[in-house]
Amino acid sequence: MKIVKINQQNISDINKANQPFKIIGRINPSYVNGIWTYTEEIYEYSDMKAYPDSAWDYEAYINNPDKTIFLPILILNASDRLF
Repeated sequence: MKIVKINQQNISDINKANQPFKIIGRINPSYVNGIWTYTEEIYEYSDMKAYPDSAWDYEAYINNPDKTIFLPILILNASDRLF
């Protein structure tokens, strides 16, 4: 995964993450004695989830030292990106 600062070249990618996706389980993080670990819990049944598009003015964040927004980008192949 890569985290990138929002700019004019990637601003149109913001709401791509709002496409429906399947929920198959959850990650249970744990922080004990200064060490992060996690376990995975796979559900017996899956479910679909989608988030509504945001109505923010994202352009107000570009090159603004008082506001910052980042996009997580998962790169599977050189030509593929999942948001």
